[in-house]
Amino acid sequence: MEIIAIVAAAVAAWIWGAIWYTLMGKRWMKASGLTEQSIDPKNKMPHVVSFVCALLTTAGMYYLLQQIAAEGMEGMVFGLGMGLLIVLPWMINQIVYGQRSKALIWIDGAYPVIGLGIIGLVLTLLAPPVYVY
Repeated sequence: MEIIAIVAAAVAAWIWGAIWYTLMGKRWMKASGLTEQSIDPKNKMPHVVSFVCALLTTAGMYYLLQQIAAEGMEGMVFGLGMGLLIVLPWMINQIVYGQRSKALIWIDGAYPVIGLGIIGLVLTLLAPPVYVY
């Protein structure tokens, strides 16, 4: 059951990313200094890497959620907290030091924060904690 939950949560996060970057695509490209001509639509590697990273992130979140015995909405809150308090500050650091557009803080920052919330929710709904007595 854990494998199914991990894959389902990774798929949900990956779909969230597809929706988010479809909506924010033009703004993201401008903030990243990219153009439609500079992106090769035949190159599927970013999509593959993105899904593999979603699987790895989800497996890590599964482990953490099991350790704290999170249930239901606690998984979502935990994921949002991880995104807001760990991932987002780290990304802000990279964006500021890299002298990249501040618009990327909100565009690229919302993706993992909400994505981790989705992962946490799906995992706690599909794979509640296992209590060992």
